[in-house]
Amino acid sequence: MMRDRVSARLVGEYAATLGAWLAPVPAGTAPLGLHWCLAPALAAQDRLGPDGHGPRVHAVDLAAYPRRMWVGGALELLARLPLEAEVTRVSTLLPLAYKTGAAGPLCLTGAAHVLSVAGDAVLRERQDIAFRGPAGAGQSAAVVEAMPPAGLEWTIATPTTLLLRYSALTFNAHRIHYDRDYARAVEGYADLVVHGPLQATVLLNLAATLLGQAPARFDYRATAPLLAGGGGVARGVRTPAGAELTMHDAAGGVTMRATASR
Repeated sequence: MMRDRVSARLVGEYAATLGAWLAPVPAGTAPLGLHWCLAPALAAQDRLGPDGHGPRVHAVDLAAYPRRMWVGGALELLARLPLEAEVTRVSTLLPLAYKTGAAGPLCLTGAAHVLSVAGDAVLRERQDIAFRGPAGAGQSAAVVEAMPPAGLEWTIATPTTLLLRYSALTFNAHRIHYDRDYARAVEGYADLVVHGPLQATVLLNLAATLLGQAPARFDYRATAPLLAGGGGVARGVRTPAGAELTMHDAAGGVTMRATASR
């Protein structure tokens, strides 16, 4: 169990970083996606691994699967997070599953979280994590698709300052987000990588803007890396059930897909 507070400082820093892409919220409540900044793992500096992560909580072979990525998840938004609320998070590790994909061998796992305020659940979440082989094992490329008309489209700038600020908000020291030499030479990316939950935050807020309210459920899946500098485009269209959303890189390749339901 972990605890944190929806402090005015955290909300202010979050809004200063992501304000251009945050949906309106009722007075006295936190912006959507802020929960990803709450109760981070507080690994001591001398406990960080070569990639910048703290000690692994999943029993995954570090030599065989040295690279870690947040690849998707699902949210059930049960109630709003009140400002200044004390939040409790209870987490459960998910089982390991091994497979081979286009990018090589994978170990898939994750965690389930329940966030509560004053004993009442306000959010349920599943986070999907992939552990991957060394950089030479392959890299997924974004698939370019013809883009039909969108109900709403946002242009997303991805400068290194955005990545640094979001890493600070989430206390995330994974070096692919700020160390370009490491990202290229060790993990095999062409440039710095935009955080998965940062992309999901934009799409979640895009969905809320489209629907005029926060969705009751939000499912998302990363399909390829979104890189710093090149920017992206977030697109959404309303559906009978809610909304379908995609994030695209500068070339039009899809880097994340999401669905939102009312």
